[in-house]
Amino acid sequence: KDTFKGLLLLQTLDLSKNILTSLRRNTFHGLNSLIELRLTSNKISSIENGAFDGLNRLRVLHLEHNLLESINSSWLQQLNSLRFLYTSNNLLKQLDGGTFRPLIALSELSLNNNTIHRIDDLAFEGPIGRSLDTIDLSYNLLPAVPSSAFYYLSKMASLDLSGNPIKDLTSSSFSQMHLVENLQLNNMYQL
Repeated sequence: KDTFKGLLLLQTLDLSKNILTSLRRNTFHGLNSLIELRLTSNKISSIENGAFDGLNRLRVLHLEHNLLESINSSWLQQLNSLRFLYTSNNLLKQLDGGTFRPLIALSELSLNNNTIHRIDDLAFEGPIGRSLDTIDLSYNLLPAVPSSAFYYLSKMASLDLSGNPIKDLTSSSFSQMHLVENLQLNNMYQL
């Protein structure tokens, strides 16, 4: 709990390439000035509710190359200022409804190189729909374009679905994506 006590002005913390397996409640207690947290290339498989409590100014969170199987909205509760979330190269299988609801300022979400095969229609419902403009879902296991889930993303400008086993593109696949400027659909081996 008091591991980082006294580091009142710390803005960047890099704990990459260690053997961290879990993040416990209040792990980062007292780091009220933290803007960027790097937890890349660990073995994190669980994050307790409250692990990020007190990180109200955090803007960038790196969780790439870990062993996370899911993203739980309860551990995102305190991250109101988060703008960039990187969760590539984990073991994520699906995105549940309301997962990202606490992230009211998120603009970029990286979910590439996981095993995501299902995205709930309400995964991006809520304030995130008005802030998120870039999503990378490349190299997952999506069998179709999750257009119903993208319905809530009114600002989405960039979408990468490359490397997914999507078999068909229909007239409704991208019908709700009026502001998309960058669409990547390369290396789709079943299309």
